[in-house]
Amino acid sequence: MFKHIHHSMEENMMNDVHDVIKVYYQLSLDSFIRHVTNDIVENFVTCLEGPLMGLSTDWVLALSEEEVRQLARDDDETVRKRAHYDDVIRRLEEASAIVARARSQTRGLGEV
Repeated sequence: MFKHIHHSMEENMMNDVHDVIKVYYQLSLDSFIRHVTNDIVENFVTCLEGPLMGLSTDWVLALSEEEVRQLARDDDETVRKRAHYDDVIRRLEEASAIVARARSQTRGLGEV
C-alpha cells in the first residue's frame, strides 16, 4: 500500500517522461493535421488546374459535344451486350406478333 501512495523517484521520473511524450505527441498530431488540411488538402481542392475542378459547372459547360460523348460513352463490353439484348428483344417481339396473328387466325377453327 505504501508503494502505491509514495512513488519512488524512478517512477516519478518515468511518469514525467510519459507525460512529456503524451503532450509532445498531441502537439505534433495537431500540427500534422493542420499542415495536411491547410497546405495539402485545401490546395488540392482549390487549385484551378487540379482534378477536382472537373466538377465545376464552368468546366462542364465548356466541354464540346465530342468531349461529352467520350466521357459519357459506355465501354465496348456494355455496347456489345446492349446490341445482343436489343436483338433478343427484337426477335421476341417478332415472335409475339406471329403468335398474336396465329391466335387471331385460328380463333374460329375449334368451334366447327
